[in-house]
Amino acid sequence: MIIRRLQAENILKFTRLDVTFPHRGNILISGDNESGKSAIIETICLGLFGRTANLDHDQTPKVIHWGDARGWISLDFIGSNGQNLTVYRHFSRQGPPQARLNAEGVEDPIARGEEEVNAAVAQAIGMEFDQFIETIYLSQGAPEGEDPEGIVRMVAGVEELEILASQLDSEIKLGREQVNRIAT
Repeated sequence: MIIRRLQAENILKFTRLDVTFPHRGNILISGDNESGKSAIIETICLGLFGRTANLDHDQTPKVIHWGDARGWISLDFIGSNGQNLTVYRHFSRQGPPQARLNAEGVEDPIARGEEEVNAAVAQAIGMEFDQFIETIYLSQGAPEGEDPEGIVRMVAGVEELEILASQLDSEIKLGREQVNRIAT
């Protein structure tokens, strides 16, 4: 998954947030204490899954900026299959959260409603909420009982690369054996 753009209004400590992320490279969020670094990460998590590491689904009124009645998040990202997607979430103190997931250039949503959107997002990014939380907060300290090296390997796709390397090694070995047989 590659996050392209995050927009929010009246969410957590932000009255307005609009961040465009680079398509390549690493992203470093730096700043003083209480400047909003963690709030950006929580807004991303909230946009993707409708909850954060600290707030469950039934606590969504707490994500709305103090003094406001409603807020929203729009998160553009590229899914694991390369598809450009946008997840929209609307929060209100008077009613349940609303959610939809759209593909770029397609008018009808892929998914609508919290449960359906959460499932579609998990499929699109290739990980569930718990896995996402473990990866996004990794630099702030590994979760208890988790293997940070294993999490990094999963996120980086090391296992798939190791499988590919093993297959290539086997093909090379077979090729060398064939060359030796032909030479003999």
